[in-house]
Amino acid sequence: MSIQETDRKRALIGKLTAARTGLLVKMPFYGTLLMRLKYGLANCKTACTDMKRILWDPEFLERLSLDEVQFVMLHEVMHCVLDHINRSKGKIAKLYNVAADIVVNSIIMKNYGVEEFIVDDSPVMHLSPDGKEGCEYSADQVYTMLYEKYRHLLDDVD
Repeated sequence: MSIQETDRKRALIGKLTAARTGLLVKMPFYGTLLMRLKYGLANCKTACTDMKRILWDPEFLERLSLDEVQFVMLHEVMHCVLDHINRSKGKIAKLYNVAADIVVNSIIMKNYGVEEFIVDDSPVMHLSPDGKEGCEYSADQVYTMLYEKYRHLLDDVD
């Protein structure tokens, strides 16, 4: 690994550490949960969790502000808290992921007291198909709504 790559990795880890430390102060419950998850860098386009760690795409992480990193951290830890990985079994994975994202984003936004939040220049999804906040439903309920709404497009999808 070159000195430049080492410096880049060190800067990214520093950004993650600063974000997590800030969350420990602002939201101790979630910050404590985040302390139990490890971090890693991977070519995953954005960020993801396997319920043991949060993987971050380095290019995605570099583009984010500290507030955006904290939002994504909360997003990933909420997937763990709500057991979305296990609850998605037997469902169309991409559709369930959208449903779960709507629910967790809505929960975070409610905690932040905001009606919109931007991550990587895009507003985060938070409204269920009926136009209500996702936090009013479980991911399974939002999944059913999405499935009903887009069933005609999903006939050949698994």
